[in-house]
Amino acid sequence: MGRVLGVDVSGWQGRINWLKTAQAGAWFAFIKATEGNGGVDSTFATNWANSRGLVLRGAYHFFRNGQDPIAQADHFADTLLGTDDPGELPPVLDLEVSGVTWAQVQAFMDRLQARVGREPILYTSKGVTDPMGPPPRTWPLWVANYGVPQPYLPQGWDSWLFWQYSDQGPGPKFGVASQRIDLDWFNGSLRELFALANMDLPEATWWRQNRLERMLGFAAATDEQPPEPEQRRVTVWLLRVRSGPGLSYDTVGLVRQGDVVTVYEKRSGDGLEWGRIGDNRWIALAYTEPA
Repeated sequence: MGRVLGVDVSGWQGRINWLKTAQAGAWFAFIKATEGNGGVDSTFATNWANSRGLVLRGAYHFFRNGQDPIAQADHFADTLLGTDDPGELPPVLDLEVSGVTWAQVQAFMDRLQARVGREPILYTSKGVTDPMGPPPRTWPLWVANYGVPQPYLPQGWDSWLFWQYSDQGPGPKFGVASQRIDLDWFNGSLRELFALANMDLPEATWWRQNRLERMLGFAAATDEQPPEPEQRRVTVWLLRVRSGPGLSYDTVGLVRQGDVVTVYEKRSGDGLEWGRIGDNRWIALAYTEPA
């Protein structure tokens, strides 16, 4: 199974150039939003807005013991939903303090899930939760453990979804003002990360293309929505399927007259309009008609 690189940030990182974060190879970021039952990270609004379209984003809440878990969950949900942009990844409870009970954690997580409509992720470590005893349920786990080839998992879990594997990432390389930044792995492929973000294939393709254009500097950031997939019928006896949008690309298959294909995106090449009908599969649309 592959791994996908990401970062997590808060006000400690200072001003962030999110373009550099993406260019350094980060595909996702967890961004601190709130703390306790009233605190809001000073950089949350800026980071949330400026990172959009460059990384897949999830917001996190730092839990404070001694404060009502329901009030904390509501404060987090109010802050996140108040942006009219809940992000692509599930919200996260950051549990680092001692003395918390599983009853408090469950109350927070149940309330948050009811408010945002997604199962939250739990960020923690073995040293924090093992003294609490067995968990009442195993939420998707983001585990913190540095300097090991594989993370040591808290009691009750047999797998991890995200792993914060270092707090010594080179800050300037990732576009942050601080000298160090936390680095994370997603435990799966990029396709699986997009699935976690609830993106289907055309949405993921659109998002990746937009990110690439921003990183390479030949297109401005856009808030356009991905195009709706279009059904097309082949009108010629045989039509080559090529590996890219142009006549110079390799032939990777054939479609026949009458075949109906789904076109996920369109591009121009060699004087023709091309439609992508799958991963690295393109056809010339001049030889098709709406189905």
